[in-house]
Amino acid sequence: MADIVEHERYGRGVVERSRGGGFELYVRFEDGLRRWVRFDEVRYLAEELSISRPGPPRPVLPRNKFRARRMIEAFRMGIVPQDMVEEFTFGREREIERITRWLEEGEDGALLIIGEYGSGKTHLLEYTKHIALKRGWAVSKVDLDPQEVSLHRPKRVYAEIASAFRYKEGNDIKSFRDFIRSVSGRGELRNHWYLCYEPEEDEAFWDWIEGRAVERSRRYPTLPGKFTTANIYCNIISGIGWAAKAMLGLKGFLILFDEAEAIESILETSYQRERTFNFLKGLLMLAEGDINLLYEEVEWDPWRRGFYGIDTGLQYYGMSRYVRLSYAWRIPCFVKVIFAFAPVEALYKPPLDEVERVEIEDLSGESLRSAFETICLIYAEAYDHMEGDASIEGLFEAVTDWEHGRTRRFIKAAVEALDLSRFKVREDGSD
Repeated sequence: MADIVEHERYGRGVVERSRGGGFELYVRFEDGLRRWVRFDEVRYLAEELSISRPGPPRPVLPRNKFRARRMIEAFRMGIVPQDMVEEFTFGREREIERITRWLEEGEDGALLIIGEYGSGKTHLLEYTKHIALKRGWAVSKVDLDPQEVSLHRPKRVYAEIASAFRYKEGNDIKSFRDFIRSVSGRGELRNHWYLCYEPEEDEAFWDWIEGRAVERSRRYPTLPGKFTTANIYCNIISGIGWAAKAMLGLKGFLILFDEAEAIESILETSYQRERTFNFLKGLLMLAEGDINLLYEEVEWDPWRRGFYGIDTGLQYYGMSRYVRLSYAWRIPCFVKVIFAFAPVEALYKPPLDEVERVEIEDLSGESLRSAFETICLIYAEAYDHMEGDASIEGLFEAVTDWEHGRTRRFIKAAVEALDLSRFKVREDGSD
């Protein structure tokens, strides 16, 4: 009988063989992958599994009350649980209608969502993600960050795109690995520089194709981490978008970038600035289906010591002076991108100045009231506490006086006001 083990990171699996006198074990884990792990990193479960186990623990709270408390705890941080975004969206009918129409139109591939901090951009992106999945898109939502995931680091952005990649197949939500298993190495993708490889059930393969591998691989072409590699990752993204449409029958690939105003906080040097806007411009042109990304001539610039497109001015990472990878693998590639920005100077300069945009305004008083009443109902279900009509009206007026329509702060303040009401806090701070 094969030994059954459990690894802290990879979960349960079956030991198939060992080496080094048993120091390393070759384990087939529940996710279907086989990995070499050290014997002291696992614990054996064969004996444990032979013992009858009790049934699942009895829930502490009824399901409806647990769900309500989960929502309230999210509201305390000014956010909405991802699986409840659609039912807790107020006053954004105009923006939702424009985004939905844009998704269905084939011409414009890029869109900007602009709003002040706390106005609800992230919530609107989450809503867009949900409706896009329902409408047959593959979707990735990426949170940009000045230090870790910034546009002057194309490989890190690509790794986040792969990690967040989702699409629907029937009633199931599929991941990037499911996608790669379905399309890589098949049909026209056999001609793609990176997506031509049949997936292997080996963690080294997934580390490579998901952009997480640090070391070079002897089996696959390098996915370099240099700042100048925007053409490589745009090329892969275009292949993903094309395969999503042509091979899986999806509508395409939608990438949502949140906190995009981070591009202004990382521009410490002109070098970073150039690489940031190079990748940004490449993504926008890819989404707009610019044919130059396929066929433009590239020349060596001795002053900037790099390869640059004659027509676009984009920088190319050259594998040699005579071989380079274009920004697009196919045009059209069925990729669309949305960037969520707080108002920043970069919005009024190339390449963003001519991109279609949706500007978010503060919620109206009517929308805030609807949101507040809904929060009150959820709070009542969570804690069996409901104030009278007069008290609710007073709390609403107090919260709107504090926050003046900023959605995130308003939601946090609403929960705090209900907490104060429930605990009957006196002026001296005691209960």
